[in-house]
Amino acid sequence: MKRPVTYVLVWAGVFCLAAAFRLPRLSMRPMHTDEAVHAVKFGALLETHAYRYDPHEYHGPTLNFATLLPARLRGQQRFADLDAWTLRLVPVFFGLLVIPFLFWLKEGPGRNTVLAAAFWTAISSAHVFYSRYYIQEILLVCFTVGMIGAGHRFLRTRKFAWAAAAGVFAGLMHATKETAVLTWGAMGAAAFGVLLLSAKTKDRPLRWIRPAHLATAALAALCVSGLLFSSFGTNPAGPRDALAAYKTYWVRAGEAGIHTHPPDAYLRWFLAFRLPESGSPLFTEGIILLFGLVGIVAAFHGRRPAEAGHHILPFLAIYTVTLTAVYSILPYKTPWSFLGAWQGWIVLAGAGTAYGLSSLRRHAGRRIFSLLFLFGSIHLAAQSRVLNFTRADSPENPYVYAHPQGDVERIAERIRSVALAQPEGMDLHIEVIARDADYWPLPWYLRSFPRVGWRSGVDPENPAAPVFLVATELEDDLIEALYEIPPPGSRLLYLPLFEDEMELRPGRVIRGYVRKDLWDRYVRNEDRI
Repeated sequence: MKRPVTYVLVWAGVFCLAAAFRLPRLSMRPMHTDEAVHAVKFGALLETHAYRYDPHEYHGPTLNFATLLPARLRGQQRFADLDAWTLRLVPVFFGLLVIPFLFWLKEGPGRNTVLAAAFWTAISSAHVFYSRYYIQEILLVCFTVGMIGAGHRFLRTRKFAWAAAAGVFAGLMHATKETAVLTWGAMGAAAFGVLLLSAKTKDRPLRWIRPAHLATAALAALCVSGLLFSSFGTNPAGPRDALAAYKTYWVRAGEAGIHTHPPDAYLRWFLAFRLPESGSPLFTEGIILLFGLVGIVAAFHGRRPAEAGHHILPFLAIYTVTLTAVYSILPYKTPWSFLGAWQGWIVLAGAGTAYGLSSLRRHAGRRIFSLLFLFGSIHLAAQSRVLNFTRADSPENPYVYAHPQGDVERIAERIRSVALAQPEGMDLHIEVIARDADYWPLPWYLRSFPRVGWRSGVDPENPAAPVFLVATELEDDLIEALYEIPPPGSRLLYLPLFEDEMELRPGRVIRGYVRKDLWDRYVRNEDRI
């Protein structure tokens, strides 16, 4: 693609395609537990104007600070004012930002390579899904691409501005999620691999690096990370806590608990996922892996790896394979954790696409490759539509992991309807009881109710609330507190709040009880409506 205007128009079309997959109907999928946790954390920042990094939970501060802008632009000043659209707009923005950042890699691999990589990024089912997910992962991916791209531009131009930019992105990575160290480790392995490959050539890609360049990048990284972890100077202990966090996450990685999965888990999630008992189709992004393997061939075929900027493809190949191996070996696994490695495969798929469409000498081979690209991209785009809109919260979706379904929204709607039928309205007192705080994502869905008690057990001394939500393992304790401990004449009658069994997420049942006088008032109100 040699005409600049055509190239820009195609690039803009790819960006619009990515936006078309990511922006619509952001509120349609129920909030995942992790999303709800981060929403509550951000709500505290929004209302108190204070943030303190917790080295034991919640990851870094970039997600929280980034959400301030859309919340303020939409006039949302309290936690209760927030909605899913405001929150999820943040990962959408950073998911889209990956596409222009890929342009920084064009020198060496070529414009067609990065354009194809942008196209695969736009339609990747996983990339789209987690770009609509209020967690840190897509931010980490975005900053990783930014760091690699800025580093590549620095090696090409030897300008201090690009060294500083790479440092800024490294600082943002650190302030986003603790697993940034795994990404840096893979980058280090890739840089070492490129040095070994270029040892016999006159062109050494790192020969232009000077101590001043490294100092510039390091200073930029430390400033950005320090500012964010210290909450812009209001929490001086933040940077120290950020270092202490690695002990916590190291232990957690080895004791993954319910998140322990075998080494092939990511292959099953991304390449061959199907629930036989449901009769669901096979979901796969195998076309990206296939073209990514071709991209690895392109990285080392027919040229000196470190020549004239071509070191970036061998670097990305070694980096991607290393990061894939690291995440596969670690017992702790969630589908979104692999997104950084998957972005590497996406870029390699771009290289494989450009290589296959331009380098195959035989017309028959090129036609076959072109058909594979055509049908593979159509399949992936159609699959992304299904997984992100038709089956966005279905267990048949490989990227749905311990995810709430429609019940949690029905729970909130029933409580809201009952509350609006009472004189106190949204000031209704509600008690939510579950061991180990296993009531998420209810704090998000009940954010408009100021009088909610969150309990880990039944307290017989606590006055009976008008409405209870209780986990099944504590239901007997609640019945005892309501009907056996109070003396005769002081026992209140409660009725089931829901006609059907309600689940916070698959397998996590919660019961609802409402005092009879409130229920009668609600029924009369519904009859009038």
